Amino acid sequence: INAEYMGNLQSETGFSAEEIERLYQHFRTKAGAKSHVIARDTFEEELRTQGCSRKFCMSLFDAIDSENNGTISLQEYFAALALFANDTSAAGLKLIFQLYDTDGDSWITRKEMQDCLRSMSGVLEMEQISGKDRDPPADIEAAIQETVLAVFAEFDLLQNGALQYEEFAAAVRKHPLLRRVTQHW
Repeated sequence: INAEYMGNLQSETGFSAEEIERLYQHFRTKAGAKSHVIARDTFEEELRTQGCSRKFCMSLFDAIDSENNGTISLQEYFAALALFANDTSAAGLKLIFQLYDTDGDSWITRKEMQDCLRSMSGVLEMEQISGKDRDPPADIEAAIQETVLAVFAEFDLLQNGALQYEEFAAAVRKHPLLRRVTQHW
């Protein structure tokens, strides 16, 4: 990465030069030597090995592929990572909302929330096993159920079994497990 582009990335993302270089190398590994984009199947394969469901992979890919061309460019990659790093910003919360709203109807149902959290259960279990999670839940499925019940009890203001964006954004700020789905990409 040349110095000018590095400087632009640092100011746009808030990442250090070392972080950018590490992320760039990861991108190049996934994109391949002759490509400047990450293909949908490569992206899905990477996340599936981490325990993510196919549906979650597709939702995440579609949320990141802002050009809707079936690939993730370096610019899209860094833009998404910057949003995920600051996942309580308005743009970051909108991206997280898109991940949970798998049917695209602008509402997140209990089932969508459960499915999204379950799709990351493999990653959460690996953190627990490896000791990376300093405060792991004893039972991940129970933690998912407990979180979903608590979120809907407190934030489903219309009591219709679904959250609109504003309700979801408030819930994400209060419940860290809801944000964790973005921390492993």
